[in-house]
Amino acid sequence: MDRAAARGMEVAIVTNGHRLAEYLPILRRAKVREIQVTLDGPREIHDRRRPLLGGGSTFDAIVAGVDATLAAGIPVNLRVVIDRDNLEALPALANFAIERGWTKAPSFKTQLGRNYELHHCHTGPQVLYSRLEMYEALFDLAQRHPEVLEFHRPAYSIAKYLFDNGSTPPPLFDACSGCKTEWAFDHTGRIYSCTATVGKVGEEVGTFWPAVTRDDAEITRWQDRDVLAIEACRECPVRLACGGGCASVARNRTGDLHSTDCRPIRELLELGTAAYLPGLDAGEKS
Repeated sequence: MDRAAARGMEVAIVTNGHRLAEYLPILRRAKVREIQVTLDGPREIHDRRRPLLGGGSTFDAIVAGVDATLAAGIPVNLRVVIDRDNLEALPALANFAIERGWTKAPSFKTQLGRNYELHHCHTGPQVLYSRLEMYEALFDLAQRHPEVLEFHRPAYSIAKYLFDNGSTPPPLFDACSGCKTEWAFDHTGRIYSCTATVGKVGEEVGTFWPAVTRDDAEITRWQDRDVLAIEACRECPVRLACGGGCASVARNRTGDLHSTDCRPIRELLELGTAAYLPGLDAGEKS
């Protein structure tokens, strides 16, 4: 943190938040862009999904850390990882955050993460949503519990941007940050394109220890990937709202880095316009 401050660099932190309050005196030494903390639901749900090693609650300590961080004026990005086991608990968490005063804090924002299968390692794939299934379920939940939208306003592709700004966002030529704005380094000395590929045999793009090496050909393939390089994207009418999706997911599916991870843009836009323009159904708006 001291070195970041000396260089005028912002720091972003991802943490489970269990000891966050203890670290605040250190974290305040530099400019913190945000601290991402995960709560997967109200106390009972969260503690079941994210207990201490060997058992025990984590919820109250995380909440205390969020309280202290917001009081210190440091931005908090509260993340909820969603699947079929905890989506229905989202209104309870939303009410908790509203009552706690979090949603009124200017430095508080939320993020919903989809619990999904990336490398075929999930022990309960039946609880996972596809991207569209999650947003359909979230739309239904928000209709029944409007407080959910006070806690979190989903993007629904570009629908939220359209509603907030009255214009379309800049075109998205590339949705993948791998080897561009993101690199990942593991404990063995290997370098990867992004956090999604860390530890996957054969997907390293270099090393930082014991020697610094680069696989320039592979790095170039990552850096060249965009909707102009992916043949299937070139004539797609929603390519500039999709950006080609995740390269790691695309390669897992097809074996080819320059293949698509298609997003259900039209369907998400219809859900978003129905969510943010109440009184019309999705079909009328489309």
